[in-house]
Amino acid sequence: MAYREGHGLTDLKSPAHPERDWSGFLSLSLEGLTLAGNLFPALVAFRVKKRSSRTVTDYLIGTLSINDMMAVLLPLPVSLPAFIDPEFTEDWKGGKASCVFYQFCIYWLQTAAMLLVTEMALERYLALAIPMRYKSWGTHRRALYMVSFVYSFTFLVALMPVAGLAPPAVSSSGGSTCRSWIATQPEEWHQTIFPIFLIIQGWTTMVIVLMLNLNLVCRVRRYSRRMGAYDRDHINERKSIREFTRLVVVVAILFYLTWLPVLIVLTLTQLGYRVPELFAVYALMSTILNGLFNPLVYCALSRQYRDGYLVITRGSSKHAVCTSIVRRFSSSRPNHKRTTE
Repeated sequence: MAYREGHGLTDLKSPAHPERDWSGFLSLSLEGLTLAGNLFPALVAFRVKKRSSRTVTDYLIGTLSINDMMAVLLPLPVSLPAFIDPEFTEDWKGGKASCVFYQFCIYWLQTAAMLLVTEMALERYLALAIPMRYKSWGTHRRALYMVSFVYSFTFLVALMPVAGLAPPAVSSSGGSTCRSWIATQPEEWHQTIFPIFLIIQGWTTMVIVLMLNLNLVCRVRRYSRRMGAYDRDHINERKSIREFTRLVVVVAILFYLTWLPVLIVLTLTQLGYRVPELFAVYALMSTILNGLFNPLVYCALSRQYRDGYLVITRGSSKHAVCTSIVRRFSSSRPNHKRTTE
């Protein structure tokens, strides 16, 4: 969601119209690119790849891609009126209910993405640290259990502000503003529960992922040195493991680089400090970037996903050509009958 400048940290508003606010135009453009880009890895993971060749990493990548698309689509019905308001006003449209729904969707799906990235790093660590046990442990059913746990847990966490355990999303003064929970000072003690929980979850998972990534980098280097001692089949398998490990490391680093400003703003706000508005605006918008860049990372670092992108592109182009040929043939066929008659 884009926010207008010049309203203070607790009065950040949705842009009235993309033509009047470049941040609104930029936000809509990034969300559109994110939606289109994440369609490719999701199709590769769940359509192009055969079920027998899918790994737990594939399930997590596909789920993360769908999650990023849901983060664009679910809040869109309530946030879009603020962008296309014909009266060029600066008010949030839809009232308190739509604002709470918008904030709920954002934090549910973003915290789910946080845990999915953490699971990806943990899964890669287990694949390298205990490869023999991992082969029997990393089943499709357990991948489904992992994803189900992530969404169930984050759903309950995102319900905390709805239950009043976060600062109010709508100003009590009656203004038509939709305030972000991470950038708003609490009015009562119980309104600090959700922000503190989010702070603990964010910094804890960041430290865990950092430690796992450091370990993964060291293990990948050892894999590279030992490749010459194996036959061709084992070398191909180890190349795939190394490839996916590097991919997960980059995705995790990218995710927490975009979430780091959010955690800093949230922490400083709960400590009573007033964060500079420009930094707060960037922090609130930066979480879009990881979903935008992830499909590019998959393409750049994974040959399997790069080939899958090509399969999807060629298949869609062939389908378009065949469809146009069929349409031309069907449209010209009645004319041919009329000429013969």
